[in-house]
Amino acid sequence: MSFAREVISMLPILPEHLYGGAEGERRMAREVGGGLADSSPDKAEDEIRNSYSYLVIARLLKPCLDKKDWDDEMRKAYQKEMRRRK
Repeated sequence: MSFAREVISMLPILPEHLYGGAEGERRMAREVGGGLADSSPDKAEDEIRNSYSYLVIARLLKPCLDKKDWDDEMRKAYQKEMRRRK
């Protein structure tokens, strides 16, 4: 099972004050994106491209972030974590 998909089981208990609204969705994207640093670059990119549908759309009928913003936040966090580990 992929890292991002494992987060699905946590969705019902995520605090709304941390993950609600546009800033909360950005926070989640950054946290999940940074966690992908343990994955291969190809697998991480696959997770970035696919996670919006099962982490945002499945959780919210009207998300604040669009897919491009979500992917950008995840990708930035992943790249930042990869640079930190070098």
